[in-house]
Amino acid sequence: MRFAIREFLAIGQEIRLVFNGNHYLPGLPELNGTVAWQKSAVGPAGTNSIDTGIFFSLLDPVTKNRIHEWLLKDGIVQREFAETDQFKDLGSAYDSSTATFQVLRAFGWGPLINLGYFRFPTPVSALNLLYNLVLLKTAYMLPSAQVRLVRKAFKLLEIQAGDDVLDIGCGRGLSSFLIASSHPTSSVIGIDLLPEHVNVATTLYGNIHNLKFEHGDALSLRFQNGSFGKVLCLEAAFHFADREKFLKEAFRILEQGGRLVVVDFAWKTDKDRQILKDEFTRFVQNEWKWSDFFSLGQYIKTAKSAGFKVEGFYKWSRRVTGPIQFIFDTFAKAGQWRWSRAALCRFNPLLHSLTDNHWATLHYSAKAHNHIRRHVEYIALVLKKPGEN
Repeated sequence: MRFAIREFLAIGQEIRLVFNGNHYLPGLPELNGTVAWQKSAVGPAGTNSIDTGIFFSLLDPVTKNRIHEWLLKDGIVQREFAETDQFKDLGSAYDSSTATFQVLRAFGWGPLINLGYFRFPTPVSALNLLYNLVLLKTAYMLPSAQVRLVRKAFKLLEIQAGDDVLDIGCGRGLSSFLIASSHPTSSVIGIDLLPEHVNVATTLYGNIHNLKFEHGDALSLRFQNGSFGKVLCLEAAFHFADREKFLKEAFRILEQGGRLVVVDFAWKTDKDRQILKDEFTRFVQNEWKWSDFFSLGQYIKTAKSAGFKVEGFYKWSRRVTGPIQFIFDTFAKAGQWRWSRAALCRFNPLLHSLTDNHWATLHYSAKAHNHIRRHVEYIALVLKKPGEN
């Protein structure tokens, strides 16, 4: 973090930030940091100050977010240095570095990294949880819902025998494998921006005759014009810095009459984008590495501008984000007390891997994700490139 102070400090010197008595961060302990650099600067109204960079090692994302908000609020940190690159480390959205991911992992997140399409929609989302508790399958709640989502998505592609299919943002390969297995006469290519995902996918599913995996960028596809009859992008486009460019690239590589199915998040209205400034929103952005969504209207308008004809538009929030948020909220609330955590761990022993800090972060994370969910629709958009193949 960058501070404007009035005294020189030695590089490497430890410094302590004290929050005692601060109304915005009640109960926050003192925070130790290290001076990283200093240089002279001119402050407001011509006053002299010393530009100082101080490094704080914060393992708790909740504390990090609260401090960041307070520093910006009181004008201590210059905003241009406080903001971080959302896409600096996309891989951290899909590893075990966040409490949210670790909880999802305890319920089967891993081979597939999507939110799942649940058996029971809102407002009866509790039945999804009860169904798994009765069958003692809490450690495997997500996989069946995740496979169901993949099948719902590629069913919209209407894959025919002999189709060449591209799975953009294939993750660890299971979605591409499901498509290739269900359509053995088709040829399937899965691409992902993260080399580690491509390596895992190739290891697990690389021996399938009609399936292969490659490293690839959705905004700069290496394929020639008209290379594919069907293209799927399942829960990946929200990471893209330029969705308009992605849609144009997808249009280019599709053959005439080809289909693109995009399953993504979208603001319900343009006004919902106003929450981008909120603390909860920034927390979720940092966890999942995204900067903005399209609104529903913007998605359709941009797709048409790229040349597509809109074949179908589906809102799946009641079967995707609604149910998983209910499950998320339930376990986050139950995790506030040690006795209830112990009960949860008896139902799902994988939860033993969570620390007290993880449970505290999870409670905050559930609130943050619910804040986003109220403003966002989970959609499936079916687009067709005009012409006959």
